[in-house]
Amino acid sequence: FSPDGQKLALEIFDGKQREIWVYEWARDTLTQLTFDPGEDRVPVWTPDGRRIVFASDRAKTGITNLYWVNADGTGEVTRLTDSPESHLPGSWHPSGKFFAFQAGRAGTGADLMILPMEGEAARGWTPGTPSVFLGTPTNETQPTFSPDGRWIAYTSNEASLNDVYVRPFPGPGGKWRVSTARGAYPRWSAATHELLFRLPQAAG
Repeated sequence: FSPDGQKLALEIFDGKQREIWVYEWARDTLTQLTFDPGEDRVPVWTPDGRRIVFASDRAKTGITNLYWVNADGTGEVTRLTDSPESHLPGSWHPSGKFFAFQAGRAGTGADLMILPMEGEAARGWTPGTPSVFLGTPTNETQPTFSPDGRWIAYTSNEASLNDVYVRPFPGPGGKWRVSTARGAYPRWSAATHELLFRLPQAAG
């Protein structure tokens, strides 16, 4: 959902490739935002609703980096990260000054990264240099900021199976394991003090 709740950003696969679209549900209209031959995936709205960040392998097939585009379809797509590692979008800090994402890093697997954004809304934003927020021999994925920006929830397989954990941002501080019998895809509620996540489907 967009921050104002009026639109949805989504990826659509037409049988050949994935592109980013915006669906305005009140008017039942779809607008295509990306047109590159590469795979464009995992759209995430900026806090002000003006742009959408997504992953794309348009520069090198099979290696996704972060890009963003104006949500109204105007202007050009801008690259945010330039790395030989694959990046997948996660979540914006409510200030718009930090973007959490996951990177596939040699030696440690999937790690949590922070991309600082420099500037301001009036003058424009430019990406800084990403830094490692959490990098261990296990996989950490799906980072998402709490509404107040003080916490990051994420998925980790450090206990052999995927579970949901929470850590303070920017730190320091320890972690809290939220799920007790596996879990993934954490999402903070915007209306209540709750953290939602998906449980594995029961066998049967």
